[in-house]
Amino acid sequence: MATCCWCHGPLVKSQGAWWCRDTEADRERQVTHASFTGSGKTLQFLYVPTPVQTVWHEAVYDPEVTRLLVGGQAGPGKSRWLRETLYELARVIPGFHGLLLRKTHKDLDQSHLRFVPYEVERRGGKWFKGDKVIEFPHPGQPASVIRAGHMEDSGAIENYLSAEYDAIAPDELVTFERDAMLELFTRARSTNTHLAEIRGNAAEALDGSLVMTATNPGGRGALWVKEFFIDQNPDPEEFPAYDPRRWRFYGARLDDNPYMAPGYKEALMGLRETRRRQLLEGDWNVFEGAFFSEFRAERHGKPWHVRELAF
Repeated sequence: MATCCWCHGPLVKSQGAWWCRDTEADRERQVTHASFTGSGKTLQFLYVPTPVQTVWHEAVYDPEVTRLLVGGQAGPGKSRWLRETLYELARVIPGFHGLLLRKTHKDLDQSHLRFVPYEVERRGGKWFKGDKVIEFPHPGQPASVIRAGHMEDSGAIENYLSAEYDAIAPDELVTFERDAMLELFTRARSTNTHLAEIRGNAAEALDGSLVMTATNPGGRGALWVKEFFIDQNPDPEEFPAYDPRRWRFYGARLDDNPYMAPGYKEALMGLRETRRRQLLEGDWNVFEGAFFSEFRAERHGKPWHVRELAF
C-alpha cells in the first residue's frame, strides 16, 4: 500500500485521485500543484500529484537548483511529472518556452505525445500536431510554448542549440550522450521576467531557467548521470566549473505510485538480475558485466557494507 512520504499514513482515493488521508496540510501541498476544471460541486481534478510527486514539484521552485533529476525505479510517475510541470509553468508564466525531449521519435510518441492532445485541451491549451508544439494563451501577453522533440539522428541536437529555453526536460536521461546533453543544458537560459520572479536568484545571477529530467538507472548514459547528479563528483580537471549546489537528485520508488497496476511489479521481477535491480530496486551501482555484481549500497533500506573476513 502506498503511503504519504511526510506523515507515513495511508493514501486514500477520492475524486479520482490519491490523497494523504491523515493530514490536511499534506493535502493542501498536493492541491498546490494539481490541475482541475470547474469549482465547488462541479470541481473536477485532472491531475493531483502523489505526495512524492509533490516533493518533486516543489523542488522545481527552488531557485538554487538549475539541474534537477528524478530517478530510480520504474513506474512511480516520473514522465507524468515532467509533462505536468511543463504545463504548470506554461500556464503560470506568460511567454514561457519549454522543451520536452525523448531520445527517439517512437519513444516520444509512446511515452508523451499519445497523452498530450487530450491533456492540453482539458487545460485550455492548443496542440499543433504537425509542429509538435503546445501553446497556452495569456490574453494581452505572449503565449507560452512547449516544444516536443527527439534526438534520434546524430545531428538532431542542432535543431535545439539555436534557441533559448526557460526549461529543458529530457526524459530518460540515460539514453542521451553526455556531451550533447551538457551542451544542450547551456541553452536553459532566460530573459523572462515572470520566470525570474518565481524562481530566479538575482544575488547569484540565476535567471530562473531550469533543466529538469527523469530516468531509470542503466543504459549507455548511466555513468555520467550518476557522476553529475547522484555522486556529484565529475572529473574536476575536465569540469572545473561544476557546482554541486546546482545539481539535485530525488529518488523514485514504484511503491509510491498507487495508480500502478499490481501486475507491473510482478513483471519487473521476471527480468534478469541486473535489469531487475535497476528497474525494480532503482540501483545505480549495478551495471552489465560488473565484477562484483552482488554488491549493493543498501539492503532492506539500510547501508550494506562488505565484511572483512579473517582467513
